[in-house]
Amino acid sequence: MQPPTAANAPREPRAVVEKRILLLLLAMREAKRRGMAITSTDVQETSDRIRVQFGLSDGEACVAWMKSVGLDEASYTRFMVHATAVRRVQEAMSGEIADFIDLFEKVQTLRHR
Repeated sequence: MQPPTAANAPREPRAVVEKRILLLLLAMREAKRRGMAITSTDVQETSDRIRVQFGLSDGEACVAWMKSVGLDEASYTRFMVHATAVRRVQEAMSGEIADFIDLFEKVQTLRHR
């Protein structure tokens, strides 16, 4: 079986993709608003977590995957900076998020009616 490429990989519905992108963009804005520094160490940690989560065992495997989907290092880094903003803002807002979980889960039951 061939590994997925950007052209043949399964895709999520466009609305889901747009919401995920919105999360990335808003988290970046919020991190800037809060004056959060996003260091290269933070970005590397995010990249390592994501790489491991998706089974890219090392940097070479990541580079090979990037090449297979036509992703250059600058674009990958840009994405990881935004993903790091999500992680950092989520950590900073963990209390507010925890307070909202019960309400969110109750409303989500509409999906299973």
